[in-house]
Amino acid sequence: RRAVADASVRVFKDECVLTYDTPFSDGGLYVDLNSLCAFGTDVLELNHRKTGHRAYLHIKQRRVLVDNDSQPEASAASAAAAASAA
Repeated sequence: RRAVADASVRVFKDECVLTYDTPFSDGGLYVDLNSLCAFGTDVLELNHRKTGHRAYLHIKQRRVLVDNDSQPEASAASAAAAASAA
């Protein structure tokens, strides 16, 4: 049995071990801090009943659209600054 993860442990999980849920799914992803396995919301209760573990890290991400109108101006300004520095 592993010790519970603390602030010094890096955990990278991007998919549920039983389903295809990811942090971008509606419910996000839950990482069991005892086993360090990731679960989606549909199977989270199943894992809790089977293991009795109660410490989970909830990871939820969302995509944000970037306004493309402002990027060309910034690129032109940084290119001009780089050209003048050279």
